[in-house]
Amino acid sequence: MVINYDRTTAFICPFCSSIVKKKINAFNFSGRNEINLNCPAAGCKEKCITIKKRPQKIKVDIECPICGDDHSVTYQSTTFWNKELISYKCPTAGEDIFHCGTEKNVKTAIQKTVMEYCSPQDMDFTQNDLLKEMLELVKEIKDEDNIWCQCGCHDVLIKVVSDSISLVCKKCNRVRTIEPSDKNLIMLINAESIVIGD
Repeated sequence: MVINYDRTTAFICPFCSSIVKKKINAFNFSGRNEINLNCPAAGCKEKCITIKKRPQKIKVDIECPICGDDHSVTYQSTTFWNKELISYKCPTAGEDIFHCGTEKNVKTAIQKTVMEYCSPQDMDFTQNDLLKEMLELVKEIKDEDNIWCQCGCHDVLIKVVSDSISLVCKKCNRVRTIEPSDKNLIMLINAESIVIGD
């Protein structure tokens, strides 16, 4: 069996409710037996997940965003690194709180989680909350220099105008507007780059 040691993880921060997607691989464990997955949101940066390497096994410790308890689950190493998707549900609420697998399968799983977790029937997720969450994701993508204009310019201004996010190219003034919606939230969670003019 050929094992792919690149994994995509996704989880909900229990401190600020940000929906986080992070890539990991076996080299992250180089010289150590555990890695921490922290929330990247500005003003948070809290530790959400700890992944520990054990003989032939991987243990995942999760701070639950739903019930507030700490949960632990252990997988065989081959399962963790090779299965296309593994998901862990909060045993109290029965909702998915952690996904790990291939990029494609985690994207599909996190879309379902977003729709459930951010549903107005389940929580008070206002337009302002949605806009704030999306703005954090846009800033993360910009910090990685992955927002640019079709003209080739990477110098982009992020503005909030009329309760929407506007990306403005400082060279040609082309604008891309992203309105707050569940669909656009999912798009930003899965986006590796944003092009103004697409």
